[in-house]
Amino acid sequence: IVAATLMVGRTYYIEISTLRYDATKPEFAIYAERYSEPSDDLFYEQWHLLDKAGANDINILPVWKHFSGSGIVVGVADTGTYTEHTDLKSNMRTDLGYNFIHGIPDVFPGGEKYSSLSASGGHGTHVAGIVAASKNGTGAVGVAPDASISSLKVLGSTLSGYPLKNDILASIEAVQYAQQNDIPIVNMSLGGSEYSESERLAMEAANDVLFVIAAGNRGQNLAESPMYPACYYLENSIVVANSDQDGNLAGNSNYGGPTHIAAPGTNILSTMPYDNYRAVSGTSMAAPVVSGIAALVKEKNPAYSPIQIRNQITYAGNVNVIASMLDKTESGGTVNAFA
Repeated sequence: IVAATLMVGRTYYIEISTLRYDATKPEFAIYAERYSEPSDDLFYEQWHLLDKAGANDINILPVWKHFSGSGIVVGVADTGTYTEHTDLKSNMRTDLGYNFIHGIPDVFPGGEKYSSLSASGGHGTHVAGIVAASKNGTGAVGVAPDASISSLKVLGSTLSGYPLKNDILASIEAVQYAQQNDIPIVNMSLGGSEYSESERLAMEAANDVLFVIAAGNRGQNLAESPMYPACYYLENSIVVANSDQDGNLAGNSNYGGPTHIAAPGTNILSTMPYDNYRAVSGTSMAAPVVSGIAALVKEKNPAYSPIQIRNQITYAGNVNVIASMLDKTESGGTVNAFA
């Protein structure tokens, strides 16, 4: 089976190998099918899902014919999610969400001081939409549009009347929570230069959870300038770099060291608080693309362990190999959802 985004005005060839050629059956039947495209009005601005200009998308259309992430929960360890967004509310597992930074159930506290770390800043909502914005005829579409989102708020700003917990401690609690509540995939579009042995051990102990981690946006080799949690080198993690619409590694994307694979992360349109949408760039956007694909793999193979999911996604034969990424990522290229 061959599936790819084909562009108008180009000629494509299918090569038939003679290795198993049967001279008694010299005819081959080739069937071409056009996969349906979502009717959501912003879908055509989401180049990572369908790139008609350069075919550098993740090859998702043929996957959606069979899998959509149904029944799979993805934890979004981030700033918090606007759970009432039109494109998210049907997929939010509010019973599985928690604000670890303030120690309360509300993952979008209205009184939180606005900053890039606050829920109203939108980072966590944007990430959640990349994973699982629903196919509902309006707005954007997520990579796994029927997956469920558990909002795990581990970043935040001052909230009157509540202590502001250290983000490493909040992250450890969220990791333990994911393991205890059978959340199989946790997206971690976050990181810093501070190593925490406690966080590393917690993530390692949560061996039923696959952690999909952003490589970071300093344009550095992680083997020389480590960031965490990316550089804990855990078997149950995938570290993701950012590829641009030309199929190249984005200039400010970290690479090397534990970086397994790249995914589209430049100018990615997704959900923002209060039913808004915005295009944002960074490895924070690339990681949830892979988290969505992980949910699709898990739906197809429910018994797969985190390591098996990672290996399925990063296996060289399942990746779009990019020459310039061969020495930048372990897999040597970008994600191919259908493969």
